[in-house]
Amino acid sequence: MGANFPSQDYRAAVSLDEPRLDFVTFAKFGERLLLAFCFAAPLSIALSQTIVVAYILHSIVCSVLYRGSLRSPAVRTISVPILSFIAIASISSVVGIDAPHAVPELLKTAFYLILPFSVYLTLTVSLPTRELAESASHLLTKCLTFFTALILGQSIAAIHTIIDPGFGPSWSLKPPGPVTESGQLVFVLTFLMFALYYIEQFATNAPQQASATLTRLLSLMLFGWLLVLAWPEQFAPQTIAYHAPLYRMVTALCLVVLLGAKVYRSTSERSTAKVPLLVRLSPFLPWITCALLGAALLINLKRGPWLGVFISGTALGLFVARRMLPITLILVLLLFFLHPTYERVLHLVDDFSIVGGRQNMWTLGAELAERFPLGLGWDNASFMQQFDPQLPPTHRHMHNNLLNITVECGWLGVIVYLWWMVAAIALGIRAWMILRSDGKPQVRSLGNLAFTLSVALLGWQIAGLVEYNFGDGEVRLLALLSMGMVSAIASLTHSTAQKV
Repeated sequence: MGANFPSQDYRAAVSLDEPRLDFVTFAKFGERLLLAFCFAAPLSIALSQTIVVAYILHSIVCSVLYRGSLRSPAVRTISVPILSFIAIASISSVVGIDAPHAVPELLKTAFYLILPFSVYLTLTVSLPTRELAESASHLLTKCLTFFTALILGQSIAAIHTIIDPGFGPSWSLKPPGPVTESGQLVFVLTFLMFALYYIEQFATNAPQQASATLTRLLSLMLFGWLLVLAWPEQFAPQTIAYHAPLYRMVTALCLVVLLGAKVYRSTSERSTAKVPLLVRLSPFLPWITCALLGAALLINLKRGPWLGVFISGTALGLFVARRMLPITLILVLLLFFLHPTYERVLHLVDDFSIVGGRQNMWTLGAELAERFPLGLGWDNASFMQQFDPQLPPTHRHMHNNLLNITVECGWLGVIVYLWWMVAAIALGIRAWMILRSDGKPQVRSLGNLAFTLSVALLGWQIAGLVEYNFGDGEVRLLALLSMGMVSAIASLTHSTAQKV
């Protein structure tokens, strides 16, 4: 027996024989919106938020038409802590120091917290069969399609970051800055490592393996060249440093043309329409994007995301894709061999203890948490500046997820937050443990994807030990996207787990 898929009952909710409404067509429109969001998320805050609002509203309509679509133990695993967190944050906002500010901000955040359930609905509403293998293949293809859009969008953002930083202020789309981009890279690089592992499974003969090896060498050369362009004064000859702007422009044009041409050619191949786009792009383009994203992660000089990628990449390499361990190790070693990154690591303690630094903020945060056990209210952590005038005006939160949530939502709030995060991460790990023992490769791959999503969420929380990335809306949306995918995968394992 397969899993008890909720998608099989949609005909009971709405008649597909009525010409007024083709529910499946309407539901699939949500896939296009989600695909657009994945591509836009790394490129434009305004555009991605506009798309995600339309997508959530669309999913709300779908859930009304398709009653019972969210009745799954996997959904309850994350919905109960999310609703509990919103309830506690509401109490803190009402009794806190500035309710007129906190309540509207919480309402906006609560709306975006619908995203995991929207993603779950999109992924499960049209599963084709009750057979686990076929549904796993269908779900894996969908998730890889969304990954492809996200990776391509993040690659364009990385080109913007690496090649011509001065171009940013004149870009009307206003891409996210280094902090947000680095937070997003914790997710996207982890997804990309899984994608590279998945793609290499298709390199079964000697010519394909030789091509994959050559591609890895070319991507490593591109990685080094991008670092030279970013820091020409560090290790490039004077002539290269002098002409760096020209080299950046030429490199950017070549990369954009390469990305566009390869994607256009792959999407126009009708004979391989059933093969995931990410596989049709293999092996050249995914490795090139790996070089782009890895260089962007280093160049942004954000230590929290470095740690997050290291944890998630190491976990993925140890338990799923050991061939991907070298990517993580190369990034770690470069931290100590490149002067800008080495300086950043070397000054870790000094930056922590400077006036107005994290030591001051965390000490003050602990005092506020003790003084206000119910919390200050949502988005009211900036109140700390009234207690310590030495804090810079730009420091409006605690630079730590757990401490910031404790200050704003109280002790009960942070307990529920931990419950939520642990439940979401454990959901994917449980699905992986069930699916990895299946004899069919597509089912095992889906289980590995569930593990990948969990370790990406873990890396996000590890990075959140030194920054408040839960409060960064553009990063949080990728986390919510991951939770929705995890819950959809876990829904396939429910009856399977009962058999085991």
